[in-house]
Amino acid sequence: MDKVDWKNIGIKELAILVSGQLKKSGIDAVLVGGACVSIYSNNKYESMDLDYISPASLKDIRKALAAILQGKTARFTLNFLRGLSLWAGNFRLKGSTPLKH
Repeated sequence: MDKVDWKNIGIKELAILVSGQLKKSGIDAVLVGGACVSIYSNNKYESMDLDYISPASLKDIRKALAAILQGKTARFTLNFLRGLSLWAGNFRLKGSTPLKH
């Protein structure tokens, strides 16, 4: 993805972009939840967030994603879970500061 149309990016394209950046940064993460259903069903069910499970720290995830998401606006929310029940944090891709600490 050379030039990303952030206003019109689809959930599948965003998942590819985020997952690729995490992998490039050495961070293990698995996409789970409604985004998987949305991608599998070709948006017959439309999810507006991407939920990932990762053992990585939120600090490391933020650092990895800052290069591609800092200052970007999109209609999806990225959520990161640590373990199975503890929310590590999220990135809102709506507005001017999606990676606000």
